[in-house]
Amino acid sequence: MALQWSDDYKLGIKVIDNDHEGLFEAVNSLQGHVEAGATEHSILEDLDFFARYVREHFDREELILKQYEYPNFHEHMLQHRNIRRSVFAIRKLYADDPQVIDAEKMTGFFSGWLRNHILKDDMAYLPFIGVNFGRRKSDNPSKKPSKRERQVNETQEDLDDLVPVTLNVPREARDVIGRCAAILRLGSIDAEELRQFVVPLYGMTSEEMVRYAGIVMKKEKKDEPQSN
Repeated sequence: MALQWSDDYKLGIKVIDNDHEGLFEAVNSLQGHVEAGATEHSILEDLDFFARYVREHFDREELILKQYEYPNFHEHMLQHRNIRRSVFAIRKLYADDPQVIDAEKMTGFFSGWLRNHILKDDMAYLPFIGVNFGRRKSDNPSKKPSKRERQVNETQEDLDDLVPVTLNVPREARDVIGRCAAILRLGSIDAEELRQFVVPLYGMTSEEMVRYAGIVMKKEKKDEPQSN
């Protein structure tokens, strides 16, 4: 059954409501293709779009929650990380072998998570933002943090935590690796965004992917004992 967007899901924060409605449409598109028996390529495209939309929405929402100093910000961000890992794991396993994923369970999982996350987890931060959103100059979720906001004073303790790393990379990737290292050393919001991008995508083992996607994976059929 397709998700039905209604006022019950609206927080009154336009940028967030627009994202949530877009996520409803993304899940409905995926479900529609699954029910219509669409090609694996089409379903994978839906998964790619959904994963990208989830990441972009979480980035916008977390910036707003941080600006308003939401007291449960870290718990909320952890919920975001877990679902991002689940979405990535499902997408990766489906890309490798569509037969290991139960497509109907997958769409049901996404639908249930989305409804519950909005009605329970997102509604919980509404009293801390609510009607006040939009009245502050900083209420621009697409705005990049200023250089001053990104700067972090390194104490000796910070330096003690730094360790040298030596690795061989393609010549054309050298500058990219150097810039990533500089971002991580600063420990700014950019560093957290970099970690969130890299760890869910490339830091998961096969066992971790199965754990995060297990709820939508097909159960292996056990060999039935032969009757004599």
